[in-house]
Amino acid sequence: ALRQPDRGPLVIDCGHLGLRPQRDAAAAEQSYQIVDDLFDYLSEPEVAGKPVGYDLAEGKVTLPLIAALRQATEADRRKLRALAGRKKWTTGQWSQLRDLIEKTGGFEYSRVRAQALADEARGVLAREKPSPARKALDAAIDYAVKRDH
Repeated sequence: ALRQPDRGPLVIDCGHLGLRPQRDAAAAEQSYQIVDDLFDYLSEPEVAGKPVGYDLAEGKVTLPLIAALRQATEADRRKLRALAGRKKWTTGQWSQLRDLIEKTGGFEYSRVRAQALADEARGVLAREKPSPARKALDAAIDYAVKRDH
């Protein structure tokens, strides 16, 4: 079963298939979370259901920024830190932050990582006999990486 209580983290209940949820559903849940992290930077508030930049303003440093910081030049890293350390941004500052994350590969790395985790989750499911539950979990994995909100 797929649950998303209060628009919080994705919870996949796969115990009825004989899978261990903490281990076997972890990749799908991580994939979902990475896509959610991308929405924090790239979505519109009406679509995401929360203000853009909300997680960062709350002090949550997520994969797109972490990857950007790892791959950035020293000059870009300083700019990223200065912009990311703010609690509020002008439109121009937010655009500059997004542009730097894009330039340094943070968004692309996150997209690739989310897809790799989804593929890993599918590998776990592939060991199971075909069933309606397996089909539903496979659809949940697709939703995790292909959703638009």
